[in-house]
Amino acid sequence: MLEIKNGRIDRDGKPLFSQLSFMAKEGEVVCVAGSQGCGKSSLLQAMMGFIPLDEGWLNVDGDLVNIHSAPYFRCRMAFLPQNVNMPYDKVSDMISSLFSLKREKKFDEMKETLMTLWEEIGIATEVFDKKLSETTTSEQRVILLSGLCVLEKELVLLDEPSLWLNEEQLAQAGTCIRQMARNDSSIVVTCQEHDPILRYCDKLVEINSHSYHN
Repeated sequence: MLEIKNGRIDRDGKPLFSQLSFMAKEGEVVCVAGSQGCGKSSLLQAMMGFIPLDEGWLNVDGDLVNIHSAPYFRCRMAFLPQNVNMPYDKVSDMISSLFSLKREKKFDEMKETLMTLWEEIGIATEVFDKKLSETTTSEQRVILLSGLCVLEKELVLLDEPSLWLNEEQLAQAGTCIRQMARNDSSIVVTCQEHDPILRYCDKLVEINSHSYHN
């Protein structure tokens, strides 16, 4: 479980948000929605321990996230940033690097799971050996999201995963997110207001108005 209580983050002496409280339980997808610049990405950075809260606290399963504990908690997290530009030659190189984060599982086993997922969501297995330069940014985001799904991390943070996706890719991303929930991950998704990714989430936190909906 990932929880923030009475959280506030300031920028240039003014709060991006304040008094923000919610929790993402195991198997639950919580969407944090708000306009551009309201602090959604900063919130995820704080959850990973890269920036501190100016007020309030964060905890994982009751243990505080701070400068000392953050490296340990990051090992239990998966993160999809808005910018996914990767310095790899092939899709397979990107996936191999991602799977190296799960050392307790064999690569071939994880690849087999990934190929099964790709078959379900409609990604051709041939994509695995494609040049990364031959794929679009939106395709790379879905591929990375599917790889994060296979990692089965306890905590998953997704920064506007629907950016640049068409309807087919959105459905692929949504299937991956729901699979993460079935894997009992605690998932926090950020998005702009009225984003279609909301249909795949269990709870909505509107960061601008601080209202919460099941």
